Amino acid sequence: MSRFVTEADVKVIHAEWWDEAETVTVRRYNIAQRDRMHGEILHVTGAVGQLTEVEVKAAQIPVLLAGIAEWTFERPNGKVAPVNQQWIGQLPADDADFIAKEIQEFNKARSPEEQEKF
Repeated sequence: MSRFVTEADVKVIHAEWWDEAETVTVRRYNIAQRDRMHGEILHVTGAVGQLTEVEVKAAQIPVLLAGIAEWTFERPNGKVAPVNQQWIGQLPADDADFIAKEIQEFNKARSPEEQEKF
């Protein structure tokens, strides 16, 4: 089994309130995606003595950008919307929360037992 994250490390999700054909494919983060996401969320602004000042930004859109591989959500013209900041920003909050929860669950750390099998 490969140690590297591949395009096959995905999971298709579907919320019960979505239309039958609506799905989102979430991906496992690789380290580059995770670091880029964290860079969007945290910003070191300076240091005061022994303490580092950190600005925490809104986290939902960076998590969704890093974790969504593809989706079947359609624009008003009937074409599938691209997965980008503009369209993610137009999602209803309950959809964004559901997808983010699924992404975080899919990317949680492996238990010691899972690490053994891996």
